[in-house]
Amino acid sequence: MSINAPYMAAVLLILLIFFIVFLLIVRYVYKDAKRRHMNAPLWTLIVLLVPFCIGFVLYLLARSSHPDLICPKCGAPVSDQYTVCPQCGTQLQPACPQCNKPVDPSWKYCPWCTAPLDGVQQPTPPQPRPDKFLFRLLVAILLVPILIMTFATFAMVNIRQSGVSTLSKVYLDTASYYTEVPDDVAESVRQWFEGLDLNLNRAYVLEFDEKSSLDNLYHQYFLVYAPKTASDGIFGIHNGLFRSAVELKFNESSQPDYFALLEVQATKHLDLDIYVGGKKRTTEVQTVDFNPTTLFRMPNFADGPSAAALPQRFKLTRFVDGENAGILEIGDAETMEKILSAIDSAPRVPMESAPTLDSDKTPLRFHITVQYTMGDPETEATFLLYQDGDAYYLQDDRVTNTADGSSIRLMSADFCSYLEHLFNGTA
Repeated sequence: MSINAPYMAAVLLILLIFFIVFLLIVRYVYKDAKRRHMNAPLWTLIVLLVPFCIGFVLYLLARSSHPDLICPKCGAPVSDQYTVCPQCGTQLQPACPQCNKPVDPSWKYCPWCTAPLDGVQQPTPPQPRPDKFLFRLLVAILLVPILIMTFATFAMVNIRQSGVSTLSKVYLDTASYYTEVPDDVAESVRQWFEGLDLNLNRAYVLEFDEKSSLDNLYHQYFLVYAPKTASDGIFGIHNGLFRSAVELKFNESSQPDYFALLEVQATKHLDLDIYVGGKKRTTEVQTVDFNPTTLFRMPNFADGPSAAALPQRFKLTRFVDGENAGILEIGDAETMEKILSAIDSAPRVPMESAPTLDSDKTPLRFHITVQYTMGDPETEATFLLYQDGDAYYLQDDRVTNTADGSSIRLMSADFCSYLEHLFNGTA
């Protein structure tokens, strides 16, 4: 895990709190031991040297035999051996009326001068000094481990929740880029680029975001322009306590201008940090409503047909009694859109009721392969249509199992009939 500035700040803050609490313990022990006429320097040294506050616990046990008392009238410090308060003269213990030595009220005669003790009363005894600071100190000691555990738990949850599914990266020089994207995208990016007030110490980004209903992930597409950088940036993710981010690191270079094109699929939206020569650059990000990269965006035909998103190859394989009964290549745009719209609009079966699809037990009716991009890398989707009695289930490999539903869609009998008609040439 990379350590970012907020994470380090949180760690340093916890260490500072721990250090302050420890200093308060040391100060408290020294002053409290001195009031109780204990060996204050020795106990302070024990607290300093014995780890994990064990020295402090030992001190609290030892001090119980050295009470810290005050006069009930004037509040002056007194000893349990005093008969009267040395400041105000208040009687603290019963005394012999003749020799003034301490006596027990139950005695009949003074053991020192033999005088009778009739009528000797118990005065108000010395009171323990109120110690509110100790209570606050103990609360602080308990809060430190709670704070550390909360910090660790929050950090682990944050790291788990920032899981990344896919990272993709492409570099194109600026001239080549405009020939690789649709004309409307090229024109929008050209206007943005020409309008930049370029600064060699900054980076410039176009960002397109969407949460896909297919895989329930955040898809982020970045077009990055960082002046005077080499086209060999390191692309990755760092997870911190308060923040997870995409991280793109470049070396400095005098190469011609180029764009870095990035795609990230993650369980939550991520920021983008750009470094050049080990130094983080200020990044100007502009959010757009179109994909500014050449990286493929899997379409969802439930949102409506899109001619630009039609596959380059559509293959339909029919099965009868578990055997391959023929392959049909479909090139008609309207037919492809109709099939894909029906699939993307079909409901996903809830996880708790999703069936186990096995061609040995559940007859496989159709195998659909949709290839969107040819060459390297290829991008394709696969669909398997099974029949279970009167129900038809389609395994959609684009979709992951989530709380929103399984990767299995419930299809209608009409959908299967339409595919049959395609094979028979009657659709």
